[in-house]
Amino acid sequence: MTLVQQITPFTCGLACIESVCIDLGRPKKQEDLLRDFKSELIADTNDIGNFGAASFELMSHILQKQGFTVQKCKDHRSEIQQELFEKIDLTKQAIIIAANFNLNAWHSVRFAGMKQDDTLFAVEPSFAKSGIAEYSISNLIKWDYSFLVIS
Repeated sequence: MTLVQQITPFTCGLACIESVCIDLGRPKKQEDLLRDFKSELIADTNDIGNFGAASFELMSHILQKQGFTVQKCKDHRSEIQQELFEKIDLTKQAIIIAANFNLNAWHSVRFAGMKQDDTLFAVEPSFAKSGIAEYSISNLIKWDYSFLVIS
């Protein structure tokens, strides 16, 4: 799984898309996405200072334009999510999770696998340093998460 660091404080979604594109064989850099989807990114924000931030809907659109099939999901039944996360084939599919992390700010991460029961690993594309983080499904539910299943 390719770790990608976001290039601005607002490009976490685009960094996740770059990681997915690399790993699923359709490489595309954040810089290219910023250029190719400039008008959509501008229209998607109400503050130009946040240029590069991509909503859940815009991430889905960008991924579809890269030729991927995207399924939008928002089901907060933890047993359903856990079952889906455990069955995904990360060699052919990916999941991007968007949530209001710590009820503080909307952020996107890429699912990297299940740890145990309620805990998952995610690629964290932080502006400071990318890496792997752990999140509980119960916290993600509190943070009103949605996710994209990409194939």
